[in-house]
Amino acid sequence: MLKQLFKTQGKKMLKAPLRPRSRPAPVDPNKKSLLADENTWLWEAFASLETALTAAIQPLYEYVETFGQFEEEFQLQPDKYVKELDEGDEPVDAEALRADIYRNR
Repeated sequence: MLKQLFKTQGKKMLKAPLRPRSRPAPVDPNKKSLLADENTWLWEAFASLETALTAAIQPLYEYVETFGQFEEEFQLQPDKYVKELDEGDEPVDAEALRADIYRNR
């Protein structure tokens, strides 16, 4: 209807920054013909973010070590354990099960 009021636009491109594969070399201020890499800020932001994340993860290693005392329980396979109890010649009585439960607690 009112197409004549709007100018038709060509394809619009969105320019997105790309992090360089390696650290951009600093530009010599004496050489005016060379331009600085426009994505240097992105490299620096990535490096600072990586450093901050590495520092933030360090306390988690100590936290995981606190669960080392439960390694035996983590390795326990309940189905296999119950099957071994049922396969015995004599069924396990209630007192033996109770003692086993308290031992595993």
